[in-house]
Amino acid sequence: MSSVIRTVRQGDTEAINFTLYSNGSAANITGYTSAAMYLVSRQDSSTAVSFTTAGGTFTVGTAASGACSISPSATSFLNAKSPYRGYVIVIDGTGKRSSFPEDGEIVFNVLERLSNDI
Repeated sequence: MSSVIRTVRQGDTEAINFTLYSNGSAANITGYTSAAMYLVSRQDSSTAVSFTTAGGTFTVGTAASGACSISPSATSFLNAKSPYRGYVIVIDGTGKRSSFPEDGEIVFNVLERLSNDI
């Protein structure tokens, strides 16, 4: 299974880098014209968030090796302490949609920020 698992802290605003996988290897997404990540809270499945290339919150770094990142903001999922799970959809110039990882999911474990930190 090719899941992507990242641990982040509540309220973080720095870009989160990760690699997309296809059948256990880094995915080559060269030629895809748009991409988006969709996540849902495991604790409250009605809490969903998305990051898109069109909105500037999802970036493909190196398409040939599946290197991507999302840019969270103060209003993003990082405000809530919860594990989130989801996937990335990429669309090519002909409208073909593919999802990654193909045999797993992306998991972000959002850890609590202590109330007295800076």
